[in-house]
Amino acid sequence: MVPVNLRPVGLCMLSLLFVPGVAQGQFYFPAQASTSASSVAQGYTPITPTAPAYGATGTRYFAPPQSTRLSMNTDTAVAPMPAPEAAGGSEVTDSGLAPYDASAGCNDCTSCTVCPPRRCCPWYVSAAGLVMGRNSPNGVWTSYETGNNPNQLTKTPDAESDWRGGGDIRIGRFFGCSRWALEFGFWGIDNFSDSQTTTHASTVSSPLLFQDLEFGVGNPVQTWFDVADVHRLSRHNDVYNFELNMIQGFLPNARCQNCTGRAMIGIRYFEFDEDLSFETLDQGGTFGANGGLDEATLSDAVENSMIGIQLGYLLEHRIGCRLSAFITPKIGIYNNHIKNNFQLVQGDGTVASPTAASGAPGNFPVNTSKDIVSFLTEVDLGLRYQLTERWSLFGGYRVVIINGVGLSDNQIPQYIVDVPEIADIDTNGSLVLQGAFFGAGFNF
Repeated sequence: MVPVNLRPVGLCMLSLLFVPGVAQGQFYFPAQASTSASSVAQGYTPITPTAPAYGATGTRYFAPPQSTRLSMNTDTAVAPMPAPEAAGGSEVTDSGLAPYDASAGCNDCTSCTVCPPRRCCPWYVSAAGLVMGRNSPNGVWTSYETGNNPNQLTKTPDAESDWRGGGDIRIGRFFGCSRWALEFGFWGIDNFSDSQTTTHASTVSSPLLFQDLEFGVGNPVQTWFDVADVHRLSRHNDVYNFELNMIQGFLPNARCQNCTGRAMIGIRYFEFDEDLSFETLDQGGTFGANGGLDEATLSDAVENSMIGIQLGYLLEHRIGCRLSAFITPKIGIYNNHIKNNFQLVQGDGTVASPTAASGAPGNFPVNTSKDIVSFLTEVDLGLRYQLTERWSLFGGYRVVIINGVGLSDNQIPQYIVDVPEIADIDTNGSLVLQGAFFGAGFNF
């Protein structure tokens, strides 16, 4: 008997079974039964492989639906693999600032979205309008009815800054496979101002004491502020904010989760400037007339320049397919460099000075500065609506609270001649800014 090596024979038999199928782009598996005429003739059930194909948009890959197939040597039906949702859905993310990710299997939001393939949209930008106001500062009384001291008429908070509009602009870029983002932001409000004019039939006087001060020799300052026709308070505020933040990116499939959170750390520069002036007009005079000899002004200008480190967290919760709510708290510690300028001057430019008899030290203007530690907290609370796959709309409420800040109202002493007291900047004030914002974001 001639010995036979069965291994090559087996391989040949297998090749005869599979090569014809490979040539036709199909694979055949033995089956006990088949409804296909060709497969009945050969005893096999054809199964079309799942191959990538372009979707309707021409930019995505989708797997075509699979037919129910028969497993090898059994009539038991095997369910087809689930195919991604067909093209034409609305591509949304859990944030208008999220990049397009390669995440697959958005099983919890496929009824609303189509998971996009990997794209290069690392940049984002947003612009918003702001309308904000500030809290009322601690007041200093400046005017009363002449001859009737209990009838106090005006104090510095009466010149409280009105609500004012501003802007908020941010631009950022994702990097490191979208695990991190670097974002620069600016928002500000300028010309944040108001004024208050006080008159009375009996004229007006001031409870502030200008004793031992004169404009030139023999011209007591008190005579300009007492028994005057008009007292006028004016306030002007400017707010500027610059930030550079490192923000945690989006995890895979994060946009298909109901709630996402991202930590942040960054540096912030915040500036708050305030100018407060108290003007008086002598009887029979007019502001700007007579070379300014009939008027005088007490003013204080303080600048708070804060720079420091902040921590924050961006928390967003999906409400619907396109709508989400967010809250973004930030807190930081800052070095606050405060500069203060205190001035008392006549309308013609003559600067007040202590009388020689008073022996009071110092002169006007009083220019001083100091550095202190301040704390700033900011919270944004709002809603975001995903308008298109790249555009989103958002709006909400913002509050900013600063502890340890110099305010002009706090720099005015009872005795104006006390220059050393003025030079010691009062920094125990607090500032609260609050208001609404509304804007749009764009990914590119």
